[in-house]
Amino acid sequence: MNELAQEPVVQELPQPALYAVYGTLRQGFGNNRLLQNEYSEYLGTQILKAPFRMVSMGGFPGMIATPGKESTITIEVFRVTSTVVEKRLDQLEGYPGWYDKQTIETNWGTAFIYTQTEDQVGDNPPVESGDWKQYIEHKRATYR
Repeated sequence: MNELAQEPVVQELPQPALYAVYGTLRQGFGNNRLLQNEYSEYLGTQILKAPFRMVSMGGFPGMIATPGKESTITIEVFRVTSTVVEKRLDQLEGYPGWYDKQTIETNWGTAFIYTQTEDQVGDNPPVESGDWKQYIEHKRATYR
């Protein structure tokens, strides 16, 4: 069932927003269900150099801004046209509070990306590849 059908009124955003997702909102992960509706459109996957660093928070990744120091990260970009979808993404990510929103340049335009601070991620291990899917697949293969 379409989760958005439960909302009393689905309002369109004045202008569609782009979201760059890198963790459990990516295709193949459970939270991607929030982007599987008529108000979200998958635009593509991009590997890029950006001033961010990814860490493992256990069951999900964190992304920290690193001004002046770029790392390779893998993102999927979605166009979102509904305030309800945007609100649900913010709720999932604990925005504002747990995650913040910054912008990143993608092949499809400027997109929002959820980030955390160094204090929030502590000494959690880095995701060296910058690709959460690859990191999880490697962990699963290692512990079989």
